[in-house]
Amino acid sequence: MRFAMKSMPTIVHPCVLDPLEVAASRVALAKYETGSDDLPELETIFVRQNFVAYEPREHQIWSRLCQQQRTYLPLHASTHWLDGARALEIDHDHVPVIADVSNKLKSLTGWEVRAVTGYLPPRAFFACLARKILPVTVVVRDPEHEGYLPEPDAFHDIFGHTPLCADKQMARILERFGHAGVKADAAQLVRLTNVLWFTVEFGLIREQDHIRILGAGLASSPAESLYCLQSPEVIRRPFDPAIVAATSFEIDHFQKQLFVLDDLAQINSYLDTEGAPKVGCGGTCRNGSACSKNKEHSANGNHASHAVTHSASPTLLQSAPADPLALLGVDHIGLHVGNALQARTYYGANFGFMADQFSDLTTGSRDKACHLLVQGDIRLMLMTGLTPNHPASLDVARYGDGVSDVAFTVRDAEAAYEQALRNGAKSAYEPVEIRDGDDVAVFSGIQAFGRCVHSLVSRRGRCGDVNGNMGELFAPNFRKVVNDPMNDLNIQRPCGLCAVDHCVANVGLGQMNTWVDWYSEVFGFKLFKHFDDQDISTKYSALMSKVMDGGRSVLKIPINEPAAGLRKSQVQEYLDWHDGTPGVQHLAFRTSDALATVGELRRRGVAFLGLPDTYYESVWDRVEGALGRSIDESHARVKSLGLLLDCDEEGYLLQVFTKPVQDRPTLFVEIIGRKGAKGFGKGNFKALFEALELEQERRGNL
Repeated sequence: MRFAMKSMPTIVHPCVLDPLEVAASRVALAKYETGSDDLPELETIFVRQNFVAYEPREHQIWSRLCQQQRTYLPLHASTHWLDGARALEIDHDHVPVIADVSNKLKSLTGWEVRAVTGYLPPRAFFACLARKILPVTVVVRDPEHEGYLPEPDAFHDIFGHTPLCADKQMARILERFGHAGVKADAAQLVRLTNVLWFTVEFGLIREQDHIRILGAGLASSPAESLYCLQSPEVIRRPFDPAIVAATSFEIDHFQKQLFVLDDLAQINSYLDTEGAPKVGCGGTCRNGSACSKNKEHSANGNHASHAVTHSASPTLLQSAPADPLALLGVDHIGLHVGNALQARTYYGANFGFMADQFSDLTTGSRDKACHLLVQGDIRLMLMTGLTPNHPASLDVARYGDGVSDVAFTVRDAEAAYEQALRNGAKSAYEPVEIRDGDDVAVFSGIQAFGRCVHSLVSRRGRCGDVNGNMGELFAPNFRKVVNDPMNDLNIQRPCGLCAVDHCVANVGLGQMNTWVDWYSEVFGFKLFKHFDDQDISTKYSALMSKVMDGGRSVLKIPINEPAAGLRKSQVQEYLDWHDGTPGVQHLAFRTSDALATVGELRRRGVAFLGLPDTYYESVWDRVEGALGRSIDESHARVKSLGLLLDCDEEGYLLQVFTKPVQDRPTLFVEIIGRKGAKGFGKGNFKALFEALELEQERRGNL
């Protein structure tokens, strides 16, 4: 479903029933395009579908596309799209009869589906939306373009857009777009087009802390639906209506810049500013991508620019908050390693991380080599010292490979640094600005527990913006990775890790409360959970833990210290092999599909802790009894993958822990899938620690 800002060829296809209707449609659309004062009845632009003219190959293409997306989208699409698709029950075996789809849609939300010959002029397009009509093309893409097609076709329009019209909130939004477009002047049309493009067509939305597909252009493309969530080339920015309305786009390649909605209310708020009337279906909308799949659509309605605009004028950006130390998110996790290039391959091959950028001798860096890996919202920065006295070299010599930095994005790294010092923090390093013209990255650092530093990072230009959105470059001295075969593999077989859920700090005996107070005083973190040695203990060992919460979904940091036991706890083992120095013991990565993620990681050879079969003798009754229902996943599949299961008052979670990812037992990874639960698997502590003790005993460290 598209409109064009300039004249586009009308598609003549055997599946248009009557050639006379095509001729009449052309005449009518020409008047809409020229802006005639004597606009024809909207009915004259529509044609009828000749269903019997579809060839077997077109039905086969439709079926293949449906099969691919039916497998992928349930895990990655918005609930608005999925709920609409379930309600419509579109035929997946054959190209649908448009009249049948229209009748079903009308019974759900009052919308109709009507066939058109091709692109529509803006006035005609918005008039359709205002009358709750979804215009769709009848052409089915050819086999060479099954994965991605720049132009709209029947699969894009029917499979991609109609579920949005079937969702009551999205249907209302689409109708509001229509009313706004009908009365808009030229400048308003451009703004509406941009917002429609980055929401209804190519929008992402955050649901339960996961980024999901909203737009029809993404949902209907097997290739781009994968690319938009997995590729490190995509810049995913928070949705700001002023910025989105002023951001141009290109339509003949994968979108390199996308915007992430927090909820549909953000679209409605924008439409309020454009004077769109309230309409009666209750909610928001998403359907009718108004922008053309014409060539480049720029902010002034012309077609000269070939570059996507990555940032808007600073006057459109939000003003800085009163607290300069307000954390906007986890910027990256820094690891000091003995060989960053080899570590890049390890984390890429085993955990599915994409090699995104690098800085080394070839880019002019003479003292260190850095490789940025990305997956979902996770960024790992691998650093190796190239000189004997570089801090990374000294760090690795003393502690081995491990986490050296948990970095936070802030609006102003220098102001945040000064505020942190006023709050009682000690400096790790003073602010450093890296600049290339208008492209700027500023880094400052404060010392946290033991080995760990918290860098504070802000960016401008191509590196990012004042709201904490990372741009195409980590810093001006970095270059993008190109033609990496490992990246190709990870796009084809994604592991599905989407965010840093938490990172665990191990500190010495009696130090836990000191660092709890430090996070409270310096950053304003709040105490989220407290586990004592009765909660986390076995026959032989115990520990205590307090979980600090950064709020605003920034990060949670459990802080562990050893407790008295008959033998050595896992925290004490960590400290013994970490030169007696506190540090990050493990990183927890969140996934929206624990079974798919752990299955892929096991296929790649990642080694996880084993569990006794007796664990599963009681876990189903314990968890499902507390929930009052069965979990969504197969019991047999959960057991075969070795997943732990726990619940709290808000839902349940699935988790699993790797064995150490290096020779020293000083770093491992947790995979966690949350189905509403906010906890950390308290019901699994005993089983987990017994499994850890078996590994400690194998290493001779219990």
